[in-house]
Amino acid sequence: MENLLKELDGTSCRCGLWKHSGHTLCRECFRSLPFRMRDNLYLLVGNGYTEAYKKASEHLKRTGRWSHLVE
Repeated sequence: MENLLKELDGTSCRCGLWKHSGHTLCRECFRSLPFRMRDNLYLLVGNGYTEAYKKASEHLKRTGRWSHLVE
């Protein structure tokens, strides 16, 4: 959870591109998600956001935007 909050506060997307502080992803990564996944990233932390972020991360890795990341 702490890493997730640091990412939200930061200005670098996990793909390496710039993002606004307080945003989950850069514009390019966000737009590459299905609409439903995008909507779920507006849920509050502790109220579904963590799960939505995990699904979005899996999607971005699977589709190649975050293929360079290994966890």
